[in-house]
Amino acid sequence: MKKMFFASLIIAIVSSLCFAMEIPHNKPAPVALKTKTFTGKVVSVSIGDPAKGIRSEIVIEDERGQKLSFIINPTFTKIIKKGNVPELCKLSEINKGSKVTVGYTTDKDGINQTIFLEVVE
Repeated sequence: MKKMFFASLIIAIVSSLCFAMEIPHNKPAPVALKTKTFTGKVVSVSIGDPAKGIRSEIVIEDERGQKLSFIINPTFTKIIKKGNVPELCKLSEINKGSKVTVGYTTDKDGINQTIFLEVVE
């Protein structure tokens, strides 16, 4: 009887190890991307060619002379032309000197990825 009891106890202990929770490793929590905005005038617009691996890019300069470049993802970035009735537009419709506001995030490599591009003037 004692042998049966110890055998079932050992089986219960061993099988309980199979259901033990995994101890989490000390991994840093994923960092939420913070959306920033930048307003200025368009310095240049480069329309990319995805077939050749060239990305679309826009360079904007603010009132203090700070220039930032932004990568435009054609399937992700929403480009809006403000007016009496806001409307979607294409990157090719944005002219040098246009006043724009860009909503963007910066990835781990320091590249500014646009979320939205709003043409003000």
